[in-house]
Amino acid sequence: MEAPRYTIRAATTNAELNLTFVQNSDSSHPSSSPILDITGNTSNGPAGLLLQPSFEGVFDVSTSLTSQADFSSGSTPESDPLGLGRQPHVDFMTNIKSRKKGRVYWGDPNDERELGRVELSTSNGPVSLRIR
Repeated sequence: MEAPRYTIRAATTNAELNLTFVQNSDSSHPSSSPILDITGNTSNGPAGLLLQPSFEGVFDVSTSLTSQADFSSGSTPESDPLGLGRQPHVDFMTNIKSRKKGRVYWGDPNDERELGRVELSTSNGPVSLRIR
């Protein structure tokens, strides 16, 4: 059975943007995590996104050069959403003050599976992606 897919687009200007995607409790998909495609942007305000630990995919969070981009993940092997004891991994391609770009995944990076995508941006404010 295929994993559920969600596409989210959110935008605002001159305001804060905060998004939260909580764990899918759909028991009809016990062996798969949702595939997320999220784009969020704002200007002149902070942007934040909180994702469930099962998220796997590429991410790109950015802001203007004078502000801070943050990425954090609290995932541990004990928190493997499929209960398989897989190791969580984060690979950064860009890791500078104003931009964090990379990939987060569970287990073997060569396993064939579809991954999600997150793009979150703002100007003149901090941006944060948290996986908890």
